[in-house]
Amino acid sequence: MAIIFFLIFAGFVFPACSTLKSPAPARETDFIEEVPVSNEYARDSLQKAYNDFMLASLAIEKGEYTEGQNYLESAIKNDPQSAFLHIKMATLLKSMKEYQKALVYAKKAVSLDPKDPEGITVLADLYVLTGNDDQAIEHYREILKSDPENQRIRLLLSTILVRKGQLTEALECLNILLKQNPKLVIGHYYRGRIYLELGRFKEAEKSFDDTLELNQHLEPALFDKGTL
Repeated sequence: MAIIFFLIFAGFVFPACSTLKSPAPARETDFIEEVPVSNEYARDSLQKAYNDFMLASLAIEKGEYTEGQNYLESAIKNDPQSAFLHIKMATLLKSMKEYQKALVYAKKAVSLDPKDPEGITVLADLYVLTGNDDQAIEHYREILKSDPENQRIRLLLSTILVRKGQLTEALECLNILLKQNPKLVIGHYYRGRIYLELGRFKEAEKSFDDTLELNQHLEPALFDKGTL
């Protein structure tokens, strides 16, 4: 199960959710908003932040992560109240496996913009990576309140709940997930594993059958079905 959790978290089940991509192109308005024209110093600082961010994006695109980090640090120095920049730094550091450093920036981003789902998601992911499952669960639940169709978050939440032994709630998560996406192989398999843990063997067998109907070569499902 640990391997499956890693694949989910790394974005292999939902590739579009992978956090290893370089920051998305920014608009100048992400930085220069409602700054009075007369305040030339503030406007100049925000322009520098924007320029540094674009240089960071180019560096990261070429795989030059340390250089990208340096540009992002400069951008944040020029625009320290930008939740956007703090999220991008947290995401970069996460991809570099600098999880504790990333956590600092993610917390700051959420403090600057508590309602931004991207910041909350990055923070929750980092809580998982740093072993703070309780905080991750809290934030994943918060995300699902505003985005109930988010399959990646629901699957991650169910995975953590299984790990913590909260099987009933994990099963509820998976039931919702499979209504949203009936062909999600990993969802059927995980549901079978939960039924197995709960001693509900007929339901477990059906879930493994559903899994193998979608992917007849999935070895964990073949093995688990063979134990019934």
